[in-house]
Amino acid sequence: MIRRGQSPIAYENGRVNVDLSDADAIESTILSCLELGDYDTVKDLNEALACHDLVEGRSVFRHYPMTLQLEHTSFCNAECIMCVHYYRRNIGASHLTDDFVSCLESVMPYLRTIVLHGNGEPFMDPALGSRLDLYSKYHIHVSTNTNMSILPDAVLAHHDLFETLTVSLDSVDPRMYSIIRKGLNLERVTENIRRFRSASPQTFMTLATVVMRHNIAELERIVEYAVENGFQRVIFTRVGINDNALNKYDDPVLYPSALKTHLKRAIQVAEAVGIELIYPDYFLSLSDSDYDLDIIRIGSEPWDPPRQIDRCSPMSERWSLYGFDLNPQKSRSTCNGICDRIWDTSMVTAKGEVIACCIDVLHNVGNLDRDFTEVWNGNPLVRLRELFFSGKLPRICDNCMFITNNGLELLKVDRADDFYENQKFKNG
Repeated sequence: MIRRGQSPIAYENGRVNVDLSDADAIESTILSCLELGDYDTVKDLNEALACHDLVEGRSVFRHYPMTLQLEHTSFCNAECIMCVHYYRRNIGASHLTDDFVSCLESVMPYLRTIVLHGNGEPFMDPALGSRLDLYSKYHIHVSTNTNMSILPDAVLAHHDLFETLTVSLDSVDPRMYSIIRKGLNLERVTENIRRFRSASPQTFMTLATVVMRHNIAELERIVEYAVENGFQRVIFTRVGINDNALNKYDDPVLYPSALKTHLKRAIQVAEAVGIELIYPDYFLSLSDSDYDLDIIRIGSEPWDPPRQIDRCSPMSERWSLYGFDLNPQKSRSTCNGICDRIWDTSMVTAKGEVIACCIDVLHNVGNLDRDFTEVWNGNPLVRLRELFFSGKLPRICDNCMFITNNGLELLKVDRADDFYENQKFKNG
């Protein structure tokens, strides 16, 4: 281990002195900082290197991800009606192993954030405490998306690591909440939200709602709930349509006037109290219908569709959901830039599969049976980056939540007519 006094790099007033216009110098300095255990500087310089890769349009990156979305577990304690767990339950689910964590440790000094999120409830990970200890060692902030039905002591003990926390909550009516999020209790969830907020007032909290037929009339009340419970932001996203869940009538765009009426009310509430509200911009441009008729149609379908477990046997061979090799195909939409997530983020599942994107989880780009750095610059991701930089949006990005919610800074998309087709979760 090199000690700071013996370091080949120059420190001035506790900061590394390096020419940030010289990518080679940055790479060399990163290696020296790693030996010193100066992880904060490694993160800063890695981000500078990422900017070089972006400006130069490099498809083979010299930087490593700044964010790692890491699925600690694919087990879930709920069976939400819009989720794969509704009809697959926990078949084939697994927890992240120590071996996979060891394979990722070499990249941890570069990471600013680890997102505890995937296809399960992250707070169910039995090794969560030791994982949080490790992230603290490398000065990594933590973010998560949770249903907040459980709140482990380890989370409260490490609350200072949690930079952001997102709670998935789709109804503020106890009965409807229990219909949508089967197995959970709204009162208990609310209690846990308040306990966490009390322990961690510095954490930026987001309430995420999947907008569907069931909760269209609640949108303004959901914003009010968020304000009452200490959230700083609310995100509305459109439900995914899944043939196995028999939920084609749950798509909110089928009830445009009801959707627009309650979304506008939600926007008014958000503006009045000063909370940030993010929603698909095209919701407000839908063609008008009859509001009263929409409300009648909303209630005409069963709230609680039957599971289609018998229709899921073809999926059993690929329960991880991450079963297809990525074969980038061009969308009809054109673009300028690169997706923020492809540039600065990677996703790894509990089974050690590296995924191109947290939205299109069907496509993997490698596995942790080899070094993560080889996957990061492996052929699938390099080809995907090349597609972006050539001005062609990848087909897997059509209907992307981040694009429809204007949530990307580095990518501008000229959307083709079929961009909004809600087909991402249909079985082909």
